Amino acid sequence: MPTSMKPSRTIAILAVACALLDSGCSFLFVNGPPTAHQREAFEPLEACTDSLKSPTTDTVLAAGIPLFGLALAAGPGQGTGATKEASANQDRTFAVMGISSLVISAVLTTSAIWGFHTVKKCRRYLE
Repeated sequence: MPTSMKPSRTIAILAVACALLDSGCSFLFVNGPPTAHQREAFEPLEACTDSLKSPTTDTVLAAGIPLFGLALAAGPGQGTGATKEASANQDRTFAVMGISSLVISAVLTTSAIWGFHTVKKCRRYLE
């Protein structure tokens, strides 16, 4: 019989899910300067991104999500009155959540680095 999760765990899992929807902001919202070919072929409709908002968001999430995931991975500990099988299933679930948070953090870190680099190129282009 499955054990029910505490409301705080449910809220924590929902918070991680919401953070996932926002992951990789820089990959989605940071535009680099137009290439030489694009400048010759047509007038760019919009300038490149010179704001650091998306890379900064990626950096904050990349730092916070692993801490949050590792806290979830620690689990409730023993003494919850659960059977050994239920406890083992719970341990596996929390381990997967902890590892997943590290993978998500790696994606966010890559996105942040790419975003900072692209914004720097844009600022040089606009000067």
